Parts: sequence; structure tokens; C-alpha cells
Amino acid sequence: MTLCDEYKSYDNQYPLLYHYPESPISTGRRFIALAELCGLHLDPWEKWVLEVAHRVTPDTDPRLRRLIAKQVAVIVSRQNGKGEILVALGLGWLFITQEELVIHSAHQFKTCADSYKRLKHAIKKGPPELMGMVKKFSDSHGHEGVVMQDDREYKFIARAGGSGRGFPAKKVVFDEAYDLSETEIEDIMPTLGAAPDGQAWFMSSAVNKEKHPNGRTLSKIRHRGVNHINADQLAFFEWSLPEGVSKLDYHDPFWWKLCNPGWDYRPDMLGALKSDFDLMSLDSFGQEHLAVGDYFPPDEENKVISQDEWNALLDPDSKIVGKRVFSLAVAPFGKCAAVGVAGFNGAGLLHVEVIKYGRGTRWVVDYLTTRCANWKPLAVVYNPRNASASLEDELVKAKIPLEPLKGVQVSQAFSMFYNKCVEAKTIRHPDQQSINEALLGAESRDFGEGKVWDVKKSKSDITGLEAITNAAYLFSMKNSGYVDVAENVW
Repeated sequence: MTLCDEYKSYDNQYPLLYHYPESPISTGRRFIALAELCGLHLDPWEKWVLEVAHRVTPDTDPRLRRLIAKQVAVIVSRQNGKGEILVALGLGWLFITQEELVIHSAHQFKTCADSYKRLKHAIKKGPPELMGMVKKFSDSHGHEGVVMQDDREYKFIARAGGSGRGFPAKKVVFDEAYDLSETEIEDIMPTLGAAPDGQAWFMSSAVNKEKHPNGRTLSKIRHRGVNHINADQLAFFEWSLPEGVSKLDYHDPFWWKLCNPGWDYRPDMLGALKSDFDLMSLDSFGQEHLAVGDYFPPDEENKVISQDEWNALLDPDSKIVGKRVFSLAVAPFGKCAAVGVAGFNGAGLLHVEVIKYGRGTRWVVDYLTTRCANWKPLAVVYNPRNASASLEDELVKAKIPLEPLKGVQVSQAFSMFYNKCVEAKTIRHPDQQSINEALLGAESRDFGEGKVWDVKKSKSDITGLEAITNAAYLFSMKNSGYVDVAENVW
């Protein structure tokens, strides 16, 4: 990931942890320009977050461009300037993109009221044309907001009692996201997810699971951002202390500056942190000023194979030596396909990986023809009961050495793969994002007396996972003296 040249010179302006979508085009600079016209003096890090989060699809027609990041999460200690980002967003949404409805939610009424006052002040301080577009400011406690002449609204609500349910907002702010329950997400997110250009912002300091029982939502988002899992539409930024720094070093201003991008731009932050360091416990100081969190672990109790279990089998140096089996898996309706491979590595352990993944299926026959000619696999295994069967005739004509899974073999393949991953731990693999994402949302279902991967219920694309599961099974069978009794009983 390449740093924006404009911000390379700011040693604490770039976060320790980050993930964001790449695109050469951003609408964020328009937001920044308007904010400055309204008297906001944004820090470099604030400008950078706004620019990155507003990167859009690079369509040649500007009317077709859409925001790539559907979710934006910013985790940074208090008093660094998150509020200025939110004001800049509010101005942009009201006067540039002219959203029909914006919902700005916070855990506390006071936070909502303060954010409303800052936005109101910025509008009044801006060019007179802005005030001319405003019908009224609602100062009523608990119902703060801005109503435009064309009846567009910017609502500030405290997250209580489902107060956001049913509002068809395309832009949403979840301030104080360390206290955001799943119920509160369910109140607002369904309408946002259906919007063609929707975006949700999660602004927060670090989660402490003992103090923040509703910190699971932000913990899940952070897990995705840190590990780059299911994060194609996520922009994630965290200014925090690197792992391994001892609490005994919390007194060092070097770390204070590293974790606080507002250090050079907020009045006397050094003095404020010195005072707090003398009064607070090390744990509290770490959480409040160094973004040292105690996050909830990823929700993996229902995962077939957890990320930790899969990561324990990672071996980037593992390579197949000798014989191998290829496999083909095709997603429903032929939306995509994956070719997997399995074989022994130099240590005699079973190596699996996806060697090709692509949209559609037009590429499959040519790809397998070339691969089979070069590598002479023992077989190319596939499941004739799913979309893979649609390519069967073409593959046979191309003289691909196909071998179908028959009946109960589908569940045997699942059971063997699970056992080798979780119990025996004899599988090795390279680190592949497609499999990481597949395992995060993979589900299984009953099949006879066993189980198989469940394509319909899985929350992620498991095409590659199916491919390596079947490849591992057939290779193991061909190298274990296995005899198919059903084929030979007569």
C-alpha cells in the first residue's frame, strides 16, 4: 500500500494499523475545501482520512462513480480531532453530495448535542450561500438537526430505544462506537446496506471489553481491518501503540506522540498527557491516550475451522514435490470458479492451495488443459452434483483426466479435510486471502450421517475452499491404498 506523498513527512500522521481500498480518484478533497471555507483547520491526518475514505470507483463517466468504502472505522485516542472530521463530513453531505437524510448517532445525548452545535457553527461561519440553503436548525433536546430548504435532513440521535429504526439514510455516523450494540446496528444498517452509495462511519477510542460490554461490534470491524478479512469495502485506521511495548514505557513521550496524530496541532497536548499520566493507572492511561484496547475475540464459536486453527497450518515455504491432484469447483450459476491442488510437500505433509480463481468459467477448460499438460496430475476431481457438472462435456473433449466424487465421498472429503486441519494438523498451506475469507463465513450442513460445505448458507464465497477440500481427499485416497468397494463389489 502506497502512502500519499503529501503525508509522508508527518511521522505520526499515518496510523500504525490501516486498510483501505485503492483508487486513483477521490471526492474527499471537495469535502476538505468546503470545511476550510467554513473555518475548519484540518490536521494533515484528518485530511488524509477524508481523502482515502472517499475514494470512488474509477468509472470514466463521473455520474457512475460510487464510494468503494461502505464502512469507515477510525480508532484514535481522545482529543485528537475526530470531531473535525465529523463536521467536515456533515458539511459535505449537506452541501456537496446533498444527501436526502443523514443520521449521526452517539452513545450519549451530550455527544450528539455537541456535534450538532459544531456543525451549526461551521455552517453559520461559512459562505452566506450555505445559510440560504438551510430552512431551520432544530435545537430541541434529543431532536437536534438541520433541515434544508428542500426538506433534506441531518438528524442527531442518541442510540436508545431503536431511535434510528426505519430511517432510509445513505450516510450514517456511529460516534462513540466502543458502545454500539448489535441491536442498534440492526436498527439502522439494513436501509444503509440497500443504498447504492451508502457509507457508515465508526468513530471511537479503544474498546475495553470490561468497561464496554457493547464493544463487540467495533471489535469485529477492527478484526476485519487488522487482518484484511472481508475488507474490500472497508477503510480502517488505528493510531495505537505497537505490540510488545511494555507498560513500563508508557511514560515515554515518544510513544505519546506516535499514538496521537494531533500532537503537533492541539494546544499543549504534552502538558495534558503529563497531568493524566500522574493521575491515572497505567491501564487507563494506555487505553485513553495510547489506544491500547482489550477487544473481544472474533466470534468463531460457530466456525467450522477457526482462523487460529487455519493459521496454525500456515507454511509459506511449503511446496508440492512429486505427484499431485487438481480439483475444480464452480460457484452456483457459474459466477466464479476455482482450481485447487493437493500433494505431499518435502516434509511428507499434505500441501493444499488454490492455484487459480477467476470470475465466470470461460477460462477453465484452457487453463486446465495447459496445467494438465505441464504437470500430469493423477486426476482432476470435481463434484458432479453442483455447477461443476456444466463443464463436464467440454473437459472430457479436452481429455482432462476427470474423476467425480460419488455420493458419500462428498461428506468423506469434508470429514477428512476437517480432521487433517483440526485434529491431525497434517495439512500445510500458503497464506491465501480467498481461503481466509471463505473460512470466516463458511457453514456446513448435514449430509446423510456426515456433513458437507453449505454453499447456500455460507456468508462468504467458499468456491476455493471446496476445491482444496476435494483435492486433499482424492490425493489422500490415491496415496493410501484406498479401494472403492462400491466400484468393485460386483
